[in-house]
Amino acid sequence: MIELKKIDIYLINALSKKDVEATLTSFYSSIAEDPESIKINIVEEQEYREQTLNYILSIRDKRKDILIFVDDILFTPDWYEALKRNYQNGSIIGYTMLKPGTNIVQNNGYDLVMINNEITYEGKDKGQQYTSSKFPEWRECDTITGCMMYIKNEVLTLVPEFPQEGLNRVGEVIFTLLAKKTGQKTIVLSHPLYHGGISTKQSKDIKLSSLSWSSEKQIWDAAIKKYLPELRPTTVYTTSLTPQLLNTIEKVDKCLIYGCGTVSAALIESINRDDYCVSSGLVDEIQTQFYGKEVLDIRETDIENYDIIIITAIGYETDVINSYFHSDYQRHSKKYIRLSRQISGNDIIIDLQDSNED
Repeated sequence: MIELKKIDIYLINALSKKDVEATLTSFYSSIAEDPESIKINIVEEQEYREQTLNYILSIRDKRKDILIFVDDILFTPDWYEALKRNYQNGSIIGYTMLKPGTNIVQNNGYDLVMINNEITYEGKDKGQQYTSSKFPEWRECDTITGCMMYIKNEVLTLVPEFPQEGLNRVGEVIFTLLAKKTGQKTIVLSHPLYHGGISTKQSKDIKLSSLSWSSEKQIWDAAIKKYLPELRPTTVYTTSLTPQLLNTIEKVDKCLIYGCGTVSAALIESINRDDYCVSSGLVDEIQTQFYGKEVLDIRETDIENYDIIIITAIGYETDVINSYFHSDYQRHSKKYIRLSRQISGNDIIIDLQDSNED
């Protein structure tokens, strides 16, 4: 039986003192053990996450398992009981993550997949409503959210550090995949925690803090080439657009695409036209090339010139609209196209959302 007082515990302070206090309060209020018996080491975030993790590994008690979490995690009752019940089932253990204050799943662990001949990782059940009865108590996965990881001591004798090439984005993914090569198993528990999802996006270096898929893809591709060139996921998907969506795009004169991610890529590869524009609000994407188009700065783009604006950031449409399109959206909401993403067998289907209502 594991005991918290016998685990080497670290809290990474990436955000504010208030966030640290909220995380600690949720931790202590959700356990039955005496807080005085549990030592939590608070470590300041360094330039990027892999540096912080490797610093922790350099000072850890090498006789103990290690629990690492960040100050954008909020614990929920019985998380520790779930860990104790499933301790023997995995070597690296994570939790299902929900968006704070909601029942919306961020991920139930991540699995490696091949999408349109590109290797990537997918958050299982992302965007779904969490219902405990629909989730197995635990499942094996390829990797987990790095902001909450329980790692058994024997793992760290086999994989003694987090690859620096992860650059604040994919270090934990490569770490768990390297552990898997040695025979270690990563699992995710169905028990949910709340995860802000912003702790790795605080660096002053825009390349380390941006939300850009394009930036992350470059880092991911380079890390895979170096550490896991033989990697071949068994799950293969092909992306397609529905006729309704294609028709909506084809029938207008002027089309603006917001976003430079996987959905934008699939959309551009599917449409039969070249007279569209691509835009972004992310500094490291603006004025770069995306599928042969220079990415426009959405803040300097006259959106009145476009018949439709396609928001490709599925799940974040309201945030994008409030940030960049708020006044125009109130007047012309019907020209804003929101998308849905569904998996059917080995097909990823991009379609129109049923409604444009917030």
